Amino acid sequence: MDFYSGAFDLEDHALSRINAQMQFLKAVRDYAPDVLKALRAGPRDAFYDAELHESHWRIMGRYWLDILSLGNGRTLEDARLENYEFLKSRGQPTDPLDPEKAKLLTDRLEPLARSIWQWSRTSGLDADWCRARAFFTIVQWVFAENKSYFSDHTEIRTPVMDWSYDHPNVGTPFQFEEFKFEWAWHPGRTSRSVITRVIRSLFEKDLREYLDKTEASFKEQTGIKTKLKEKRGDKHFHWFVLFQVNKLSYSEIVRTYFPKRSNEKRLEYISDDTKVVRKAINELAKFIDLPLRKEATKPGRRPRRTT
Repeated sequence: MDFYSGAFDLEDHALSRINAQMQFLKAVRDYAPDVLKALRAGPRDAFYDAELHESHWRIMGRYWLDILSLGNGRTLEDARLENYEFLKSRGQPTDPLDPEKAKLLTDRLEPLARSIWQWSRTSGLDADWCRARAFFTIVQWVFAENKSYFSDHTEIRTPVMDWSYDHPNVGTPFQFEEFKFEWAWHPGRTSRSVITRVIRSLFEKDLREYLDKTEASFKEQTGIKTKLKEKRGDKHFHWFVLFQVNKLSYSEIVRTYFPKRSNEKRLEYISDDTKVVRKAINELAKFIDLPLRKEATKPGRRPRRTT
């Protein structure tokens, strides 16, 4: 049987972080649909202007590395040098660029890079992994619009207003033994109250031993030593989208999400609900590697009301 690391949060585990990033994008789709509409209205058009739709889908990854370099203020040659091993492993060109060709390609790609960066910052998605998802979402849309084919010879017929998600192989192979507990009771020999105490004591002992043994086996088989925590709830992603993308304040989220419990007369910094929302948003932002919008970096506290 496979246990899926996506069902847990492991703070140092890359797959868990990727899964959380994809869940955040789904929340953006559901609670801030204008973000995807803006992506289609701006960067997608710039994609066509760069004539990337005329290229083969296999080299879209190389184009993204070029765009990433330009968007972060570097050159195409920087992209080649920084990603030499990756490009080589994919059979992509690694030779130094001809200066004239480099200039022509830069002129083609820079408007697209500017468009994606402007979109990401305006949308509250100012991180390279968000911009990468945006680029490959555009690729998915454009190939669908042009009825292109992918490596498995499948054709996408209709563009969907959704992200092109990154689906890592999150299966964590783990062989384990089932927990078994059996006991028999003869009502003519032992009273019900006594046998209840006996069975409960034996059950709890066997259960502790099973859990300890299984946990040790899991760590040995997978190499995962970090303590597993339950996966973050959907509401945390909802709160984060309301704050980061829709630009609601912490107190506004509380009044929106807990209308019956919110009390506008209470000072913000002593509101338990506001503290819970703030903590969840800050932890999730750190976990998925998305910087909080600038207003969030110095939330401050209101002075205590005096009478």
